[in-house]
Amino acid sequence: MSRICLVGAGFIARVHADALRTLPGHTIAAIVDPNAEAAASLARATGAGATYGAVAEAIAAGGFDRAHVLVPPDLHASTAEPLLRAGIPVLLEKPLAVDSAQCAALIEAAGQGGAALGVNQNFVHHPAFARLRAVVESGAIGRPNFVGVIYNVALRQMAARQFGHWMFRAPGNILLEQAVHPLSQLVALAGPIRTMQALPGPAIEIAPGKDFVGTLNLSLQGARLPAQLRFAVGQGYPFWQVTVVGDDGVAVADILADRCHVQGRTRWLEAADTAISGLRSAGAIAAGTVAGLAKYSLAMAKLRPRSDAFFVSMRESLAAFHGALDAGQAPALDGAFGAALVRACEEIRDLALPAPQPVAAKEQPEAWDVAVLGGTGFIGTHVVRQLLAARHRVSVMARNLVNLPAEFADPRVALHRGDIRDEAAVAAPSARRRSW
Repeated sequence: MSRICLVGAGFIARVHADALRTLPGHTIAAIVDPNAEAAASLARATGAGATYGAVAEAIAAGGFDRAHVLVPPDLHASTAEPLLRAGIPVLLEKPLAVDSAQCAALIEAAGQGGAALGVNQNFVHHPAFARLRAVVESGAIGRPNFVGVIYNVALRQMAARQFGHWMFRAPGNILLEQAVHPLSQLVALAGPIRTMQALPGPAIEIAPGKDFVGTLNLSLQGARLPAQLRFAVGQGYPFWQVTVVGDDGVAVADILADRCHVQGRTRWLEAADTAISGLRSAGAIAAGTVAGLAKYSLAMAKLRPRSDAFFVSMRESLAAFHGALDAGQAPALDGAFGAALVRACEEIRDLALPAPQPVAAKEQPEAWDVAVLGGTGFIGTHVVRQLLAARHRVSVMARNLVNLPAEFADPRVALHRGDIRDEAAVAAPSARRRSW
């Protein structure tokens, strides 16, 4: 029985916990999070017997022999390194780290501690992608000779103009946050990337002087196959498709719809061959659609356990990591795999994304008329806009002050970083108000 520590008690930690419940032989023994309330809540939900505010405390106390690190990407390396050096196997959420230097440090720490290091690139275990790989490996489409991936997704942060999210803070972050998903599938099929060319799409301004490129067209040469990737975020119609072209057919996985179908030759003459092949493809798509609807309906009615494709991908990814450890083997999606994806993201960034421009420091007004708490969100931005139109000086407090709309560059706006749960932080923007 393995005893697992979840480091981080946010949304993704609960997904990990739910997936681990379905895997026999594993139990959640500890939770680590500086937010004691969040740690305690997750511990109650999972039955974990211990909570800690820091990784060092958990290591000193012992009581677990594996860890899942589920903190924000910029904390991956500093959080996982002490665990690895202590000889504790670690599964890191994607990306492995935020740059190649940190990836190298993690791999070195794993080597020194003799601990396994894995990365949770769960979409390599997506059920539709798993079916596609099985088709390719069976030889059903003959010798594969090309891989194509179209990743055309909407982002709620873009729709809501929440550009303070980590993925928008620096060129390349969007790749580490989103592009690693289709890149992981591409590498799994085509092999490690040897060379690439990148053609960026048009840039959009997400904040004064801050451009963002959300569309890239990549041509890549893998160790086994050539490949192309169309990467586009913030798109209206969500579409994620992986295609493998072989000598005798084509295999297609629709990731968002969780379907896989094959187009290939039959033993009939050409005219009949085209019709029969088309009907077979249509039948496979229809069958996948009906199966997906049935699974969704049964799950919503609580007649079967959760079985949506995302959850299945998480469960299978976790099962593969722990199964490898149980068998005394290195995980297939190990530190080297994760580091290769990070290197690819860095190369794409350097080839196609605009370099960051320095931002001049903003002058703060000495006094203000109105304090707005949590004022950088969708509603807060409109409130600030109306207050400025009414000629008020405004003090704004929010947890994020990055990539804000033009209103917040106004000299009549003072900005304060803080959390509404912090009394001292709330007091700062409330001070020096003019009486009115």
